[in-house]
Amino acid sequence: MGIGSFITAPIIGAAMDYQNSAYTILLSGLFIIVLFISIINMKIRR
Repeated sequence: MGIGSFITAPIIGAAMDYQNSAYTILLSGLFIIVLFISIINMKIRR
């Protein structure tokens, strides 16, 4: 999954930079939820 790694790689880099794993996991989780909802909306509109 090229797209998945393209999204998660900067998140992992940010986690290592800031060393605030809880905030990064929350942020990445929110991003994945928003991405998932947008995909569902596109499928419903078709």
